[in-house]
Amino acid sequence: AVVPLDGFTLAADRDSIGWTLNATGPISILAQLAPAAGVPARLRVTLDGLAWEFIVEGRRRDRRFGEVSASITGRSVSALLTDRYAPAVAYLNSVDMTAQQLVLDALLFTGVGLDWRADDWFVPAGAWSHTGTPMSAALRVAEAAGSTVQSPRVGDNLIVMPKYPSMPWEWDAAVPDVVLASLDPVDVEGYEEVNSPAY
Repeated sequence: AVVPLDGFTLAADRDSIGWTLNATGPISILAQLAPAAGVPARLRVTLDGLAWEFIVEGRRRDRRFGEVSASITGRSVSALLTDRYAPAVAYLNSVDMTAQQLVLDALLFTGVGLDWRADDWFVPAGAWSHTGTPMSAALRVAEAAGSTVQSPRVGDNLIVMPKYPSMPWEWDAAVPDVVLASLDPVDVEGYEEVNSPAY
């Protein structure tokens, strides 16, 4: 069903596991996006042909004289792997595995796939143990390799990728993923001097 929204804000950064959504709309969205049997509602937002999928985690009604409004908050579907929704489990590799296999093992039975883009490495039997959610296990393995865990805009997947695909001394020759031809699409731009070691 179509969900009428008056406005929304999407945000993501490198250190977050996924996208966040803040949206406003008529009071009817509160019932339309209510959880069913304890499972949060899913919402797909499309902007200029690009789509994002979210689980709706917060619903709020505001009432002022002569006016009632509603707002919702949401996170990428991968939030279902966090401690709010997934139980803590003890993980231990009883056989030799790779780092990628450790994360796949943590995602077993979750319905979430893995897009591994980082370097992989060998983990001897018994060297890995962790107690936590599937997401915390994925974050711990990625962190050990200097990688980050991200969520795609749509789909039930996790992406494990290097924080920096190219080393700093290779940046001048690297091909960027996105190029802004001018500052016209930028709403806010600023400058701040930071005094830190040259490295």
